[in-house]
Amino acid sequence: MSNSIYYDAVTRLQEKYKTEDHQTELPELPELPELPEYSKFQAGDSIKCSYAGTSVHSFLELDEVAWSSLQVSSISNFDDLIWDWSKDCSPINKHVARFHWERKISENSNLSDSEYAPLLRVLKILLFYQLPNNALVKNINSYSTSLSSGKALFELAKILIKCGVFVDQEGNGSYINSFSLSKILFYKCLYEIDSPAKQYSIASQVYHWQELSQAKLIPDDFTLNNILISYDELKVFRMAFDSNKGQWQPIPIDTLSEMITFSCDYIYKYSERILDAYDVFFPLLSSEKSTCDDDFDWDDAIDFLLEDDSSLWGVKAFNDESKSSGYFSSRKIVRECKKRGVKTLCKDNDSIEDVFQEINSLGVDVNSFSNSAIYNIANIRYRVTHALYLLRSSCTAIVLATTGMRRSEFSFLETQNFWLDTQNRDTYRLKLRVFKTSDSPKGDWVIIPIPKVTYTALCILDRLTKAARVYSGSPYITLNYASHFGTEINPSTINSYLESFCEELGVDHVHPHQFRKTLAMFAIYKDHRNIGVIKRLFSHKSLAMTLAYIVKLPGMSDEIKAVIVDNNKLLLSELLEAIDTNVVGGGAGLRIKKSIKSNPKFMNQLYDDGWETLDQYIDVLLDEGLSLLHRAPLDVICTRAYSDISLIGIDTCTCNVVDCSSAVFTRKSISKLHDDIRFHLDLVSSRKDISVTQTEFSQKQLRNCLDRLVELEGLKKVGQQYNALLHPIGLSIQYES
Repeated sequence: MSNSIYYDAVTRLQEKYKTEDHQTELPELPELPELPEYSKFQAGDSIKCSYAGTSVHSFLELDEVAWSSLQVSSISNFDDLIWDWSKDCSPINKHVARFHWERKISENSNLSDSEYAPLLRVLKILLFYQLPNNALVKNINSYSTSLSSGKALFELAKILIKCGVFVDQEGNGSYINSFSLSKILFYKCLYEIDSPAKQYSIASQVYHWQELSQAKLIPDDFTLNNILISYDELKVFRMAFDSNKGQWQPIPIDTLSEMITFSCDYIYKYSERILDAYDVFFPLLSSEKSTCDDDFDWDDAIDFLLEDDSSLWGVKAFNDESKSSGYFSSRKIVRECKKRGVKTLCKDNDSIEDVFQEINSLGVDVNSFSNSAIYNIANIRYRVTHALYLLRSSCTAIVLATTGMRRSEFSFLETQNFWLDTQNRDTYRLKLRVFKTSDSPKGDWVIIPIPKVTYTALCILDRLTKAARVYSGSPYITLNYASHFGTEINPSTINSYLESFCEELGVDHVHPHQFRKTLAMFAIYKDHRNIGVIKRLFSHKSLAMTLAYIVKLPGMSDEIKAVIVDNNKLLLSELLEAIDTNVVGGGAGLRIKKSIKSNPKFMNQLYDDGWETLDQYIDVLLDEGLSLLHRAPLDVICTRAYSDISLIGIDTCTCNVVDCSSAVFTRKSISKLHDDIRFHLDLVSSRKDISVTQTEFSQKQLRNCLDRLVELEGLKKVGQQYNALLHPIGLSIQYES
């Protein structure tokens, strides 16, 4: 069953994305942000601080007394020992978005001690420029990245202390700055750390420190004067980190089969009964009290479960008359006797046998007692709670398995954001927020198609948390529905859900991210050309990101790389030649030209020959957001993304390529453009019986074709060739001769 569910999900995604690619114009590639250059930052230049609404000068020109008033968040200043970003960050990080500078450096010393004041100043400056609002030489999009940078700076602090720099050892305000920090001593301390992850994070901070120093954003006393980490050395640390970090692998097929089969069966067999039971029991479960005998109507609740008469509950097994449970049942029966006015000498701590013997001698019928007296309500409560937990876990597993969404995306799924698409039969949609690849702390909204089983699971979670949403006013369908009623879950809570669920099923523990890996594996094994499906489903910004993701799957690296290279190689060589000779046109062609020309790594190798170099260029193009290339009418190179490239051909492109933002025109298209221009010129000038509609279309086509020719051959040449022919048909575009 697990296989069929995955293949169903992948097939629907594949078909839907393929249809959408035909029907929907893809947005233009975004303009690449211009990276800051050291020469652009001069002493006295300023950066914008969105909190204060004023400009904050570089620390080099800012009086040190004024540093304390710099805002690092809407509620924290530079001099504070806690930088609190909880009011400014993404909702997924608000519970942990605080950085504490008061940290232990050693057993008897703290970073906030007076002797480390110069060092603390340096670290705060470095972190200040790694906040999303202030990042100038690094790309920082979220406060979670800032938090990670702060932790890395703390590790750097330990090395600087070992090297004896920025420490006021005499207690008189004097200290040794970075002039005495040698590369040999720094590397000696760095290599004493046996963690490649820590080594890379420290090296990254040092490299950032060097960039800020060269940009003249740091006061001279705190500047890093020596080049400790070169760019090539930083890459070595990154490679060591990548090769040593653990990678989540796809879920083993036996575990996956057990989990998905159980989840589907449980949802379809028991979900309605469990949700109906929750409607009865939620006043009890949502209370913080351990027992609510006096406030909750146990009689009606037990009657409801008895009427269901389902093996799911097994309520009859909890009848205290047949299954004695000691002190707890004795207490309840004695209490029931007192309510009925039956005088009994029994006490709460008497054995259940003595209690029954006495009340039988008094002629009291135990079966006439209320349900709460003769049933073990603790066991019943556990049974209901356990059923709800299994239902929630089953729904969580199905949603993660069929969408591959991240924990943060699952945690903030909102009610009414999933629906049946009435225009497409048996097609369901899910709208979710993607945080990780978003430039906004609030995330980006995306819509993905989902199979029916996923829609069913989402509807169950929606109903399960309805009372919690009403109580809290929150829109999320993942709220706590029992303990901590109505509160939002932390994304890490999903790990606990799955850990307990796996223990229940007797399978190995599954991490939420493994579902993502597994879905990618099923998609790529089903058809290794489904890269476009994975890119869109996982909200990756480029195919390079998708490639980096799937090549880590078992046996994937060489195969997937070969597919991309083989399908791009011939067209890519044509594109490179067009850019090199400056004969390139079309919306996509001009954007790609601009991106490549601004890439030093690419331009340095542009004149190299051979397929090996093209393999390297593919990585650059993928990083720029370029999709799989294919041929279109007029010998155009089309950059539009299709989910199944086996279907791609010249007839696939139904758009007007001369007016398409996804088209790349090269020298190969010139003759076809001339043919098209001559055809429409002849049609407009020699035919008097053509309709107004045809005339307008031909004139528009002429304009577009001429625009593309101008991009390829230049304004002067095109004007000289066609200027005399354009005037008789009244075109408004004028070409200089």
